[in-house]
Order: sequence, then structure tokens, then C-alpha cells
Amino acid sequence: MIIAKQYDVPIKETIFWTIILLSINFICESLSLTLFKNLFSSTIYYSNTIFIIITTSFTTIIGILIFSGIKFLFLKKDNLFQSINISALVALISIPVISIIVLLGFLLSEINININSQIIEFSVASGILCMNIGVLYLYNSLNKHLRKINHISIQKKALESEIKYIEEVKKNQINIKAIKHDLKNQYLVLLGLLDRKATEEAKDYLMSSIEGLNQQSNFHTNDSVLNYLLNEKISIAKKEKIDFKVKIFLSEKVSIDNDILVIIIGNLVDNALEACFRIKKSEDKEILLVIKQFNKNLLIDISNTFDPLETKSRRNRQYEGIGVRSINALVNKNGGLYKHWIENKKYFVSIVLFDIY
Repeated sequence: MIIAKQYDVPIKETIFWTIILLSINFICESLSLTLFKNLFSSTIYYSNTIFIIITTSFTTIIGILIFSGIKFLFLKKDNLFQSINISALVALISIPVISIIVLLGFLLSEINININSQIIEFSVASGILCMNIGVLYLYNSLNKHLRKINHISIQKKALESEIKYIEEVKKNQINIKAIKHDLKNQYLVLLGLLDRKATEEAKDYLMSSIEGLNQQSNFHTNDSVLNYLLNEKISIAKKEKIDFKVKIFLSEKVSIDNDILVIIIGNLVDNALEACFRIKKSEDKEILLVIKQFNKNLLIDISNTFDPLETKSRRNRQYEGIGVRSINALVNKNGGLYKHWIENKKYFVSIVLFDIY
């Protein structure tokens, strides 16, 4: 505690680490005593000098190794963090405190010191009760923290989609200005061709201009962000020679959070694209996305081909992948249904969101 004071460690962290180190000391003592009690002859007493030196040395070595591990895991950088709150501190401290009580009672009984068993039993029972309450508190805090992280990740992805859309709008505005600037020169060229009655050359020139205008993004939905997202994913699929088909039936009355809709579809399409990327044969790469509104509900269906040899790793990604967890969390949050299955070398995902008006 004196060292912590010299290095300006907050008092709450000082108390926590003091109890942790004390608990580690008792653990080392108990391990050393148990091990060497079985190794030494029963005729050697605990007051024997050799026994004391060996057990103390072993205890010190274990302690140094544990302290080094703690420094490596928790004290890699000299970063400043927000001080822990009192409730969390009490919950965390309850665990090493009960271990100290149990190990202290064990050590005292081993060296034949008479202690009141009722006091030990009461202390252990009270400690275990406090420890379980602390664990429940930590579980609740961790659950809130994970929900907050998930919400932040959703906001981040939504912001990234908005930024991409804004960048695309800026790019389109620049292209429009460039087109307006070039139109004047194009009209002059056409006037020159028509003036010398070169109608065939004028037609060819107009056709080349029309082909250039046709190389623009397709229109899929009234939602600008979702529309941009689909065009972006379709362009990626074309580069990888993936047959990506999109069918959308949406009305303008859909009031579901567009950010959530985009994130769900974005993750589904990303997973489908990644599965197609891992297929060696280009002719087998297919993705079909259907977004359909019926009554007050919304159906999102997507299917994609994949390599059947990766079925086991795909099952692991269902539980470990961040995108899949985000989809499940968003669907559950909106009271929807999520189902996935495999059929004829294709992976299917179907999502239903209710009452989207």
C-alpha cells in the first residue's frame, strides 16, 4: 500500500490489489505446505529448519511467477483508466476474501492451532454468500456492457454506411458537373458533324455517349443508403464473377429503422460473398437476395452456394462470427424470426420482421 501511494495508484485499486496479492500469498503457502508435507517424512516437524527453508523458497518462486504473469497480462502499458466503482470493487473483492478465509483456516489447522470451528464455518458461509451476490452483480454488469458494445457496433456500422452514401453523393455531384462541362463540347462536335452532314458519325458518337451514361448504379429501393449498399455489393460480386440477383418488393410506408435494415442485409450479403469467395469454381458462385413486404411484415431471404467441405467450419462461424451474432441480436430485439438451413449445396437464411409499419 505504501508503494501504491508513492506511485499515485487510486485508493480503490490499491485495496483491490492488496487483497489479490494477499490471496495469492495464501494460495502459494497452501500449495507449498500440501506438496512438501507429502514429500517429507512424517517424523519431520513443521518447525524443522530444512522444511521451513524449502517450503518458503518454493512459496517465493511460485509467488514471483504469479506476480510476473499478472504484470504481463494486466500491466503491459502505463495507460490511465477510469477508476473502478464501489459496487464492482466489493463484488470483485468478495472472491479473494473468501479464498483468504478458507486458506487461512486450512493453514492454521495444519499447524495444529486450535480455532473455533463455528467462527470458521460462519465466516466461510458468509463469504460464499457475498461471493455469489458479487458474481450475480458482475454478471449483470457484464450483460449491460455487452449490450452497450453491441449498440455501439450497430451505430458504427450505420455511420459507416451513411458516410459511404455521402461520399457516393459527392462523387455523383462531381460527375454531374463534369458531364455538364463536357456536354457543351459534345454539342459542338455534334453540330460540326451535322453541319457537314456526317449523320452516321453523329449517330455513332451519340451511341457511345449513351453507353457511357448506362454505366451508372441501378435503382433497387427508395432507401438511399440501402440502395447504395446493394450497388456496392453487386459491384464486388461482378468483380469476383458471382451471379448476384436482387429482388425487392417494398412500399414507401415501411417505417423500420433503416440503419438496422441495412446492417442485417449488409451482414447477410457479406457472409454470402465470403462463402462464394472460398469456392474454387467460378460457375458455381450464386447469390439470390429477396426482400419482400407482406401485410405489415417484412421477409428477408438470401441463399448462396458454398463449398460443402467447409460445413464444419461454417457451423463454428455461426456461433463465433460477429456478423451472425449481430444479426441474431437485431432480429430478437425487433421480435423477429431467424432461420438458416442447408439444401443442395446451398446455404439459406430466412428472416421475418413483424409489424414494420
